Amino acid sequence: MATVFWDVKTLKDGSRRYYVRSKVRDIRRSHGSCRTLREAQTLKGEILKSIADGTYFEAPKKKVTFSEFADGWLDTISGTVKESTRDTYKRILDNHLIPELGDLSLSGIDKETIERYRTKKEKAYKQHKNNPDKYPKAIGPTSINRTLQVINMVLAEAQAQGLILRNPTPFAKRLKEPDSEIKILTPEEFQQLLVVLPPKFVCFYVTAIITGAREGELIGLQWGDVDFKRGYIHIQRAWTPEYGYTPPKSKRGNRFIKIGPRLLQLLSYQKALCEERTGAEDLVFPSEENTPLHRQNLLRRVHYPALERAGLERIRFHDLRHSCASLLADIGVITPAISAHLGHSRPSTTSDIYTHVFPQTAEGYAVDQEIAILGEPDQGSSKDGKVTPLIKAENGPNETS
Repeated sequence: MATVFWDVKTLKDGSRRYYVRSKVRDIRRSHGSCRTLREAQTLKGEILKSIADGTYFEAPKKKVTFSEFADGWLDTISGTVKESTRDTYKRILDNHLIPELGDLSLSGIDKETIERYRTKKEKAYKQHKNNPDKYPKAIGPTSINRTLQVINMVLAEAQAQGLILRNPTPFAKRLKEPDSEIKILTPEEFQQLLVVLPPKFVCFYVTAIITGAREGELIGLQWGDVDFKRGYIHIQRAWTPEYGYTPPKSKRGNRFIKIGPRLLQLLSYQKALCEERTGAEDLVFPSEENTPLHRQNLLRRVHYPALERAGLERIRFHDLRHSCASLLADIGVITPAISAHLGHSRPSTTSDIYTHVFPQTAEGYAVDQEIAILGEPDQGSSKDGKVTPLIKAENGPNETS
């Protein structure tokens, strides 16, 4: 005969905990605690169902720790996720989860265990904010929630393998994450930036703000990706120093972006300069050594100094992508077109971030985008379409390398 029941305990603050227990073939077992009666009733139903359909199990003869199972889990996901994603999960496990949960048995991790871990991390972050010298290492609410996501994936697999009856992670509360502030450059501010950029990076920055491509996508751009005849750039890879060339972040990240005549003219100058350099024929934006640009060098030696010279706020390079999206919305491009332009995995991602979008077709906005960013053609280029007056003489595109 099987019975499932709970004990109720009233805490000091007046709240209740429901400790669910079962007895099957004279073997007693605890199934953790629930905050509400509804949760306890739901858990009871799951246990009774597992008893009825024969999937209920008794405690494993061998204790399986979180650390042991997580190591195997990492092996099982290899090949199903990007190498960089797997490495991120491994860092989270090594730096945060294994030190706190590694020695615990899988069956011994309940909702309260996870919430104690979360609270400990939250306390460490508050200490770090108040005294960073004394508490130099801590992660914030967003990163803490990401570690909870990894716990959830590990325990979900343990449940699927029948090692635990229920994954308690979804019942543990997440921390409230701060709203991320999006910083953008206005077209006027971007033109200020162009004036003070080193000449060889002008084309790089104009391409960045018009295409909205991610930094790694720009660094990995090759001349075979630029269609001068039809006016498109094909984003089909990204570059990182850790993993080299990799596919874009999502399937929709592999995309064609329509560009206007002035950016095409800038790119043609850039191509001519690359062809003059031995070994620089493939990359659109090679380093001095004809290798992919180094991100940190770009930020330290080019990006931040140029912002300072222009008297502009210190923003991330990624904020040029936000600037692109904001501009497209301002000139009336519809959300699905912006989403396709940026390579978001779904339009809802775009609409969650950017608002005030008005209808316009995707094919028709390339010239409007150039005008909004670079000014009217008679201000930024000559009537024959050349763009040499776009930047002041000392920083002209003809000097770009």
